[in-house]
Amino acid sequence: MTQKVVSIHEAVMRKQNFGQERNSFIRICNEATNEDICKYKLGESFSIEACIEFGHLYKRNNQQRL
Repeated sequence: MTQKVVSIHEAVMRKQNFGQERNSFIRICNEATNEDICKYKLGESFSIEACIEFGHLYKRNNQQRL
């Protein structure tokens, strides 16, 4: 299982959070085709967050799952 996390570098020092960023999003894509597997927009609901755990990738029956 692989844990996926996204954060703002030096967020505390810079006093930043995801709610301050316009059009921010997280995504997982297929590198071979550049197609999005999963995409999630980060809006005002993340206005106090500077780090987010957004998924776990794991393999079952030889297929990757999110």
